[in-house]
Amino acid sequence: MLHEDRTFYELVRGYKELDRLYPEDADETPDFDGTLKTVDPASNSRARSRERSISSDIWPPPQPRAARPLPRRTNLRRITSTSPVTSEGEGPSRPRQRLSRREELENIWATRLLGAAPVTFVNEVSAEEVPPLPDGFEYIERSYVRAPDVPDNSEQSDCLVSCDCISRCHDAEECGCQDPSELRDESGRHLFAYTEKRLFNFRLPAGIEAIECNKSCSCDRRCPNRVAQLPRDVPIEIFRTRTRGWGARATTPLTRGKVVGIYTGQLIRREEADRRYDERRSYIFDLDVHEGSDDDEEPSGDRYSVDGYAYGNWTRFVNHSCEPNMRVFPVVWDTIPELNQPYLAFVATQDIPARTELTIDYDPKAGEEARTAKQKGREIMPDGARECMCGAESCRGWVPV
Repeated sequence: MLHEDRTFYELVRGYKELDRLYPEDADETPDFDGTLKTVDPASNSRARSRERSISSDIWPPPQPRAARPLPRRTNLRRITSTSPVTSEGEGPSRPRQRLSRREELENIWATRLLGAAPVTFVNEVSAEEVPPLPDGFEYIERSYVRAPDVPDNSEQSDCLVSCDCISRCHDAEECGCQDPSELRDESGRHLFAYTEKRLFNFRLPAGIEAIECNKSCSCDRRCPNRVAQLPRDVPIEIFRTRTRGWGARATTPLTRGKVVGIYTGQLIRREEADRRYDERRSYIFDLDVHEGSDDDEEPSGDRYSVDGYAYGNWTRFVNHSCEPNMRVFPVVWDTIPELNQPYLAFVATQDIPARTELTIDYDPKAGEEARTAKQKGREIMPDGARECMCGAESCRGWVPV
């Protein structure tokens, strides 16, 4: 019986060689699969040569080669990617990071700017990322969302008077769309509300709208009488103030007369506006350009207001100031003045440095009354008004709500 630790060479030498090499196993009967055959090395030269070869080359029997130890691995941390592999075989892609609330809102509003300059949020005062907004708030850059009972102005589009000026309008007296305008100079000639540089000229009296060229006019976008209707070109930051909540400012300097934007929201009838005396009230603008002290007893069926609470744009964040740097002027271009549905353009009344808060007077008429009352030695705070925080030197001490 061969022992299991004998080498391969020992297995091929034959029984005689094994018997000579391992005499201690002579009494054991070898276990071979084939027939045993006696071989005489002395009678076979080939066998003698093979024996010499075995004796000289193989003896002593070779020992098993010692196993060489494997080198130790360096202490490297294996980095594996958990990112999925793209179907195009471009390798693993980085996992998408979740956007912040500020980035989400900026991206949503960016899809609704209609070509206008960006609107961004900045808070260097607290950890609040964005201002509070009502659920379902919808950003509207430069149009109205009409209530179901408010007529569509497209029904009066055929009544719009147009001009046939070539390329640009330069003379309001020759511009046909200015025929209904009541804006005239001392000699009675028609005037545009803007300069050749598209800046408001502040010659528009109270109770009159600025009439811009409309879609039926032959002039193009470069016409100096197309201003408020074009996409806003002033980047806006909605930022957190220290004492007045959130406000708005331009990131670029503004020139006096620059139309910064228009107030938007839901167009509602005045009766509905008078019923909204909750938190919405601070966001409602009355379109009262044709209303005066004698109109209080007239029916309010054709009077409208704009509610910027659930619909609107960046102008809803413009704060009040008793010394504002902007004024609000009525402008029309897609409707007739008689419909009482003008847009409200926010116009810079002075040169405004970049990142200076933009403000308006929420109630200019009340401001005049307050200044008159101070001159007479008395101050009047209307019911429902709240303390004014504008900090202006001529602050009247309260702001209407």
